[in-house]
Amino acid sequence: MKRGKRFIIMMAILVIGFGILLKYDSSMNQIVEAQESYPAWNPSTIYNTGDMVTYDGKVWMAQWYTQGQVPGSAEAYGVWKLQTSQTPGTYPTWNAFTVYNTGDIVSYGGRLWIAQWWTQGQTPGTTGEYGVWREYTESGPVTDTQAPTVPTNLVSTSKTSTSITISWTASTDNVAVTAYEIYSNNTLLGTSSTTSYTARGLSPNTTYSFTVRAVDAAGNKSMASAQLLVTTDGESGGGNGGDETVKYYSNLPVIYIDTENGQAITSKEVYVKAKAKIMGIGSELNTALYDGDIKIRGRGNSTWFAPKKPYRIKLDKKTDLFGMGNNKDYVLLANYYDLSLMRNMIAFDFAKKLGFDVTEFQSVDLVLNGVYEGNYLLCEQTEIAKDRVDIFDWEDAAEDIAKAAAKSIPSLQNMADELEDALVENLTWATSGSFTFQGVTIKISDYYDLPNITGGYLLELDDTYDEISQFKTKSGQPIMIKSPEYAKTNQEMFNYIQSYVQAFEDAVRSNDFHATFNGQRVHYSDLFDMDSLVDFWIITEVFGNLDSMFKSTYMYKDVDGLMKMGPLWDWDLCAGGSMVIEFRDYTQTWQTLYRQLSPAQGQQWYRYLIKDPEFLQKAYDRYHSIRNTLIEDLIRNGGVIDQFAAYLAQSGQLNLEKWPSNNMWWPMPNPQVPKYEDKVAEVKNWMNNHITWLDQQFTSFARLRSSLGVN
Repeated sequence: MKRGKRFIIMMAILVIGFGILLKYDSSMNQIVEAQESYPAWNPSTIYNTGDMVTYDGKVWMAQWYTQGQVPGSAEAYGVWKLQTSQTPGTYPTWNAFTVYNTGDIVSYGGRLWIAQWWTQGQTPGTTGEYGVWREYTESGPVTDTQAPTVPTNLVSTSKTSTSITISWTASTDNVAVTAYEIYSNNTLLGTSSTTSYTARGLSPNTTYSFTVRAVDAAGNKSMASAQLLVTTDGESGGGNGGDETVKYYSNLPVIYIDTENGQAITSKEVYVKAKAKIMGIGSELNTALYDGDIKIRGRGNSTWFAPKKPYRIKLDKKTDLFGMGNNKDYVLLANYYDLSLMRNMIAFDFAKKLGFDVTEFQSVDLVLNGVYEGNYLLCEQTEIAKDRVDIFDWEDAAEDIAKAAAKSIPSLQNMADELEDALVENLTWATSGSFTFQGVTIKISDYYDLPNITGGYLLELDDTYDEISQFKTKSGQPIMIKSPEYAKTNQEMFNYIQSYVQAFEDAVRSNDFHATFNGQRVHYSDLFDMDSLVDFWIITEVFGNLDSMFKSTYMYKDVDGLMKMGPLWDWDLCAGGSMVIEFRDYTQTWQTLYRQLSPAQGQQWYRYLIKDPEFLQKAYDRYHSIRNTLIEDLIRNGGVIDQFAAYLAQSGQLNLEKWPSNNMWWPMPNPQVPKYEDKVAEVKNWMNNHITWLDQQFTSFARLRSSLGVN
């Protein structure tokens, strides 16, 4: 799933994470030419907020963490800010009432300071709560070379036969301590953002040595602390270490993954071989639902750069995991940005009860190479399959054709896999009815009855726009053909689905909601299932999903059927869950009309659909039909949110201890471990406030039209 590059908008135009490209006004500023004092940009170097480089003869400043993104390129999506000149000595004096954004420079206390992110009222030199001001000189930001003090007073606060918890007195630093590294026998066990750490998976009745180093935002490390020796307790009741770990971490299923030779997972494209043991729940707690070989790689866009990594796994054999059907491909969503861990879950659950197509899921704990990585959401891979998006599958047909042809044609014996790959990557046979492979022409009808090309399409609206087969509509909507992946190899198929989507858009944007398709005048509901459009809009507005009609928005079309929205995917930014402060509080705003995050979203189809009285009347009726049932059950005391909270409570708190902050864009010095119940309360409060506002807009059809700005 594309979690793609996220946008951080704070009060003004603070560009963080997901990419609102800054526009440069040449009439107001002069571009800073490259200076020898700044290093040349290097694709292998990691840059953080405030780092300055030269590239293409100009000076650029990093707005947040980045590696490999070329300054000034489209893929950078605002990560690099082009610097403008300012006469030395003319920097404005800091004012407590002025709003400052990333890169703003001020004078205060006889020194210069540069803002690392949005700020107001935080005095330079005091660093503020999160170190917002960084000292600056005319040649660039001042480099922090001072290491933190050594952690002291290491003690063991608790221990079992398989775990030891230690704590220590906090270190100090000239800027801020951001983390602590914990070592045992000179081996790095992990890091902690607090002054405590629990080492797990230890052997009973064994002595371990611990030391701790403090680390600051610049990467400076203290000397190691004095050594602490602690001996684990003896055996406590049988069972092996793995079983004890399962029971200790949570009441949820646990997935153990051990990569071959402990290899790190560093790529989103290349799989790493591994062994996996997937434990069940309840009576199946000590029963492995899967125990065997897998392949694992990274996934996501901006989420891949977060400290807590998301993964895609491919099992060695088809397995039904938690009722998701027999499949090999699964996804482990990290939900790093959602410390409640439930936003995807409550949205998927709600949509499923509404009758909408959703991604099946199961909350799990992940242990990777012996290290607890936190709570994850195990999900189906969004793909065409019998137990997933159940429509005609051209790639599945290719497999069947390949097997039958290889079995029947002597020269193709034992070449079924190669033939299948060739059929998948060249779909000309779907319309021509024949295919030539290894000098042999195969008549497809001898082995398979093909349908027409009116279906078997899974599409994704996502401005990442990085699939093999893709197109943009006239309004700029980026459409990626997820399946068949190589649709572009059959021009007739590609043209069909492109013209189909374009006809829908033309109809939606026309005055009478009609357009021409295949020589006929059609209403948009003749192309796209109206109920599906209505339900997706209702779900979007109930949960206020930031990404809807912008990223990870799926739709599909079966043979001779209408296009439908779904399945629902990637809703961890809903219900006020955005890292964008502005979005956290927009409980009294229509998602459809909220500020555009990209040109595509600004032209999204729903901005035109709400102008259709028929669509809006159906949406109005749909909301009232579920208000006192599905919606009320979501937010009431003891309802869905509370039920998920109780289910996730133990794992949720452990995840917070592992990942106390969801802020990857700037360091947070020693963030306190939040309480899981507080993170749940944030979700519930947002939902209650937003539903209250929606109720007001739905008091009458006239009020709804007026609220949406429909004349």
